Amino acid sequence: MTCALDKSNIEVFLGNLDMVPGSPSILGKLLGLFQEMDADLDEVVQLISQDPVLVLKVLKKANSTYFGLHEKVTDIFDATTSLGLYEIYCITNTLLAQQAIQYARSLQDFDMNWFWKHSVSTAVIAETLSGGDPFVKSTVYTAGLLHDIGSILLASSDARKFSNLRWRRSALETDRLNEEVQAFGYSHDKLGAHLLSLWGLPESICSSVFFHHQHIPRKMGFEFGKIHAILRVSNCLSHYMFKPELGMNFVLDRSEEELAFLQINPEDFSWLILNSKRVMDKIQTLL
Repeated sequence: MTCALDKSNIEVFLGNLDMVPGSPSILGKLLGLFQEMDADLDEVVQLISQDPVLVLKVLKKANSTYFGLHEKVTDIFDATTSLGLYEIYCITNTLLAQQAIQYARSLQDFDMNWFWKHSVSTAVIAETLSGGDPFVKSTVYTAGLLHDIGSILLASSDARKFSNLRWRRSALETDRLNEEVQAFGYSHDKLGAHLLSLWGLPESICSSVFFHHQHIPRKMGFEFGKIHAILRVSNCLSHYMFKPELGMNFVLDRSEEELAFLQINPEDFSWLILNSKRVMDKIQTLL
């Protein structure tokens, strides 16, 4: 679905940036593997072994007191077996987010604190809404974590122009996409989806990011429709979570169709936000 964008023009835009976040090809391949119901452990270990940073993270996690292993683990296969694929998936997501965050820290006038809080809370809420389906769970968490990465690209293009956009000063953030297109020629959702596609991330993640400011595209099947609806609702709830003055109607007006699709009631908002805050507090203690 990301092919709806003129890739040649957007690559010219990316080529004109001073820096573009590099392609974490190993991480992208791993995320694709995790979405397979019968992911091959040997293949996962082989990919991990090609990334020294990932090897270090996996061994460190396996040897942490949290897992309480009796002997020190030095073999990446043993470490992966001990942790399980879900823990490896979480580590992979963390490294992807860290790469984006490290890049964003080099940008002037970019609100890194807001970017981190909004991205993580969107991912946490999305994971909560995903239910027990491992494919949906892995897709919406990663998409939530990276859905606004296009904002980093816009800020990298012209930090002052990005900081002066009207939607950044408006409590309601109205006409965000139109403002971005007028100022830069592209909006953050389309730019972000294209970058993730260049990184080799699965199409389900790229499409979710591409459409996260739109209602459910009619041509989407049920599974992809669910993924899209979860990301859209989670994005709106995260904004409401950190800006309660927006009011509950902020979420209802922007995601009424998706809320109905997911059978979520306004009464559910409070516990979703409370759970997100609790998980984020736990994450911050581990940083």
